[in-house]
Amino acid sequence: MDGLIGKRQRGATSLMLSVPESLPEHMRQHIREVSKIETKVSHRNKGLASLLLDQVCDEADSSGVMLMLTVDPYEQGRTKQELVDWYARFGFEKLQDEPYLMARKPYG
Repeated sequence: MDGLIGKRQRGATSLMLSVPESLPEHMRQHIREVSKIETKVSHRNKGLASLLLDQVCDEADSSGVMLMLTVDPYEQGRTKQELVDWYARFGFEKLQDEPYLMARKPYG
């Protein structure tokens, strides 16, 4: 499961996977936080982020790991609702409003 920690990259898109330190110790083994999803501006809207997140979801499924993330539009040029809808396509569901947290249970 150690392979589910660190930076992932696909072309001009990258993201980070980490152990959420704010969780109780007994939960950390089975949950990874997805953060810092970034695509270079000149490569946006080409599906690279979708391909990368799909790959990470497959890895999490194979390892039986839940993924969680905070929806934060920052400089991505997307609204919060657009991001929520995009994450939902990968099976992420809302956990709470503030901060807006989503999680995805492993399939399989």
